[in-house]
Amino acid sequence: MSESYPFSTYSGILDPTHYQNIGSSLWLFLWAVSSTTDEIDREGTVWGVVLGNKPMKLGELSIVFGVSDKTIRRWLDVLEKHEYIKVTRAPYGLILTVKNSKRGFIQKKKRLDKNVQSENSDKTKVSPLNKREDINDHSGMDKSVQSNKDISNVVVVNNKPQKNESQSNADYLLDYYMVVRGKPGMPPKVSDYQHVQAVLKAGVSIEEAVQGIDQAFRDFTAAYHGDEINSFAYCKKVILAHHYRLQQSEKVSNVRPFRKPEQQDEQKYDYGF
Repeated sequence: MSESYPFSTYSGILDPTHYQNIGSSLWLFLWAVSSTTDEIDREGTVWGVVLGNKPMKLGELSIVFGVSDKTIRRWLDVLEKHEYIKVTRAPYGLILTVKNSKRGFIQKKKRLDKNVQSENSDKTKVSPLNKREDINDHSGMDKSVQSNKDISNVVVVNNKPQKNESQSNADYLLDYYMVVRGKPGMPPKVSDYQHVQAVLKAGVSIEEAVQGIDQAFRDFTAAYHGDEINSFAYCKKVILAHHYRLQQSEKVSNVRPFRKPEQQDEQKYDYGF
């Protein structure tokens, strides 16, 4: 059983009308509220972002509640029908957002922005000595992992990060990996950077690496609640297996390309072993 933690919700959910609408689907709704990591205001309606827009497969959700995929599908249909949630079908699974999640993230952002503006107005000019000390504090850290400043500004279009002209191939692949993993804005681990470098040194193109990341997440199946891809090493195995197979084969037609997203999830990919 996963670690328990408190989360806030409004007592209005206890109104009989809600039970009549969604019945036992309430369990999935409450889980979605508790898993809200951010909120977005769209035309006056607050939508809660579940797990940072991480795509979830039916099997992963069924493990959470100990029910069948069929039950999860029914709960999702009921909640979506009555507009409690919105379900976006993505190549890697289902992305959930909660209508009127009321977790208070937007209010917290406004208060934070107000505090930052107040602090900026009170700041004095930083002395050259302070600047030098700041540089020294980070001199021993790798550029790609010392800060999440660049990562938090990743431009995402259609759930896919776009490469900036000033961005290195390694940084872009790390950004892409973190977005697909459902943790945009979070800095990757040092080991992730090392695994990405190994992929690039092997001569893998950016396009092939991106396809490999997609393939790894499409084929991944959680073995237990909370199981997930938490290292780029998992993606590296998929990418390099396909890449080396292409190199060793004299006839490229004998090696199947990475499976396209629109193909069925149930079809597992043969990496050429």
